[in-house]
Amino acid sequence: MRTHQKIGLIPRWLVCAWAICAPIAGAPASPDDPPTRVDLKSGHCLVQMPKGLREHERAPLIVCLHGTETKAADILAFWRALDSPLPVVIVAPQAVAAGWRDADLPLIREMVAELMPELPVDRERVLLTGHSAGGAMTFHLLYRDAFPCTAVAVTANYVPPGVTGADVAARASVP
Repeated sequence: MRTHQKIGLIPRWLVCAWAICAPIAGAPASPDDPPTRVDLKSGHCLVQMPKGLREHERAPLIVCLHGTETKAADILAFWRALDSPLPVVIVAPQAVAAGWRDADLPLIREMVAELMPELPVDRERVLLTGHSAGGAMTFHLLYRDAFPCTAVAVTANYVPPGVTGADVAARASVP
C-alpha cells in the first residue's frame, strides 16, 4: 500500500511537467539559431529566445540546470530539441565548477534579480528543472532559496541533506 501511494504521486509530477513543458519547448536547435550568452557578475547563462514570439507576448520560461558531467550548452540543447508548437524562453546557467554548490547561488540569485525581469516571460509559467546534481540544486532552490517557479521537474537526483520537512511543507503548492 505504501509503495502504491508513492507511485501514485508520479503521475502528478509527470502531468505537471508535461503540461508545462510538452507544449512549449520550441523548435529543434539549429546552427543558425544559436543561444545568447549572458555574462553576469557571478558567472554566465545561455538564453534561447523562441522564434515566433510576438511583441508584448509573454512566453513560458524553463530554467534548466545541467548535471555534473555536462554543461549549460548540453542541457539547453536537450530542451531545445523537444518539438512544440508554442514558444518558450529557455535559460541555462553554467555552474562555476562540476556539479552545483553554494558557490553557484550568487549566479542563480543574480539571474533571478537581473536577467529574468529583462526577458519576455510569463511569471505564472516558470519551470525549474535539473538533471543529477542540477536536480539536487533544483530542490535546494525550491525549498531553501524560494526560487520563483510555478513547477519543478528533476531527474537522476537526490534531495539535499539540508532540506527539512518544514522547507518542503512551505513550498508544497509547487508541483
